[in-house]
Parts: sequence; structure tokens; C-alpha cells
Amino acid sequence: MLPPIKSAADIGPAMDAVTSALAAGTITPGEAATIAAVVDTSVRATEASDFERRLKIMEAEYVARCEDIRKCSAPDSAGNSTARREFAVDPL
Repeated sequence: MLPPIKSAADIGPAMDAVTSALAAGTITPGEAATIAAVVDTSVRATEASDFERRLKIMEAEYVARCEDIRKCSAPDSAGNSTARREFAVDPL
């Protein structure tokens, strides 16, 4: 039985379980490869979900800190705000 996989850190114990089962003859090499692919897919899905969650937190924190986008944009080499160039099109 595989241990739960909730983060990339859980892949080591899961693969140890697969390797142990393979070495004990409980599963075949083909079954081990299939299980390893499932573990990999699970980790990738968890990482994508975690990335999205962290991105949403960062975006919310950014919005909370910034009342005006010009206050939050980095100045260019001359010390001018880059907000207008990056986020709006100047009328001709």
C-alpha cells in the first residue's frame, strides 16, 4: 500500500514503497512502472494546484498593498514610473 501523496515531498516514501514491493516480488516491474507513473502524475497535479493557490495569495496581497498601480510599479532608469507604459496605451 502506498502512503498518501499530498506534496512533492511525499514522492520519496511512495517510491520507497514501490521499490520495496518490487524487491519482495509482490509486484512485477511493469506494475512498478505503472505505479511510478501514477505517483508522478499525482505529484504534478498537486504541484500545479499548490502553485495556483500560492499565486492567488500573492495576487491578493499585491492588490491589498496597492491602491494605485503607479505606486506599485518599478521606476525606470530615469526614476519615472513604468506603469503608464506597461499597463495603458497612450492616446495619440
